[in-house]
Amino acid sequence: MSHARLDPSWEQKKVYAPKNIDQICRLPSTNETTCPHLIFYASQTDADTEIGRLVATLHTLDLVKSTLLVFTTDNGPEDSAGFKNAAGSAGPFRGQKRSLYEGGHRLPFIAHMPDTIPSNTVDHSTISGADWLPTVAKMAGIDLPESISSTLSGQDISSILVSNATATPRAKPLMWDWQINVSGPCWNRAPRMAIRAGPYKLLQNPDKSRTELYNLDAVTQDKKREYFEAQNLAGQTEMQATVTRLSDAVMSWWNQLPNTTSSPMTGCESFPLPVEGS
Repeated sequence: MSHARLDPSWEQKKVYAPKNIDQICRLPSTNETTCPHLIFYASQTDADTEIGRLVATLHTLDLVKSTLLVFTTDNGPEDSAGFKNAAGSAGPFRGQKRSLYEGGHRLPFIAHMPDTIPSNTVDHSTISGADWLPTVAKMAGIDLPESISSTLSGQDISSILVSNATATPRAKPLMWDWQINVSGPCWNRAPRMAIRAGPYKLLQNPDKSRTELYNLDAVTQDKKREYFEAQNLAGQTEMQATVTRLSDAVMSWWNQLPNTTSSPMTGCESFPLPVEGS
């Protein structure tokens, strides 16, 4: 559904509406709704129905066991602070769409291929959309030429899918550069760059301001994973070697990127206060 107009019918929306929907949600002049969750729920239900039709057809054609079905998305939920029609949630994660905190890019990935992918299994390995090409090529028995495979930032993670095996450690860290302002609450506004290597994730700006380091495998005092990225380790003496290693790696990568113009407030967490008397 990403980046497409969500336009479920009024009948689809009414399933999730309160009894007095016509009084509180419906705009009779345009037949639109002021309740964004109705559009969200109805659109998700419609997508589920259509995916069900696809799966049923694969069964009818006896193709379901030779077809890899994957459900995922491209970013975290939209921020309701800036977009009134947003209704999604990032759950326990800090950040939303456009943020380099986990809520902005940590996504569901559901794969289905009977007799090839074990059912009812959950894996927490670090994988990326960049892994898609080498993984699908491997599962299809296609050898990518060296001229292509040597340029890929992703890697084959098919062993996780087909055997629930532990993933091979990433040959390259995952890196991001976000050049546009992030809307919404201040805690969603991440630095411009990020790098993930093993359990550690470092964020910083190109001038090395706002350096933040998190151990995403750490367990907090209430026995929960450190998903909210609240415990910044960058200032700890014993973590300086890790900070330097990851900072040098992401800066080397960033310096090779094409020159582009970024928004003036990218990576900024400070905002001017109103002038007294204005």
